[in-house]
Amino acid sequence: FDRHNQTSTNQQDHQGAFLSSLFTILARYDLLEGAGLQSSLNGNVFDVLLNRFNCNMECFASPFNCRYERFCSAFPDTDEVFGSLGSFFNLNFESLTSGGCFQANPPFASDFILEMCKRMEG
Repeated sequence: FDRHNQTSTNQQDHQGAFLSSLFTILARYDLLEGAGLQSSLNGNVFDVLLNRFNCNMECFASPFNCRYERFCSAFPDTDEVFGSLGSFFNLNFESLTSGGCFQANPPFASDFILEMCKRMEG
């Protein structure tokens, strides 16, 4: 939150903005009631991806389970203040000047996975 929100004029305003943003994402994700939208890989897998392949971006994460600073999430409107780059389906990958390796562990739904494949191939 701090890296992406440096406009607060004082500590109290910053803390208030953080608590408000935190409440918003907690409420949003709580509505899903653990529907399995985003499951995370084991931390060791992330380490291998980073160290061996310089993979430093997650295509499907949330502020709660992201491992890297760069991640896409389901709710850009509430997650952006925590570092989300927006939806995987709307991200302009060509604008990422550093290019890179991207970790994709999407929600486990057939239609969703098919759309992800189309996006990656397109």
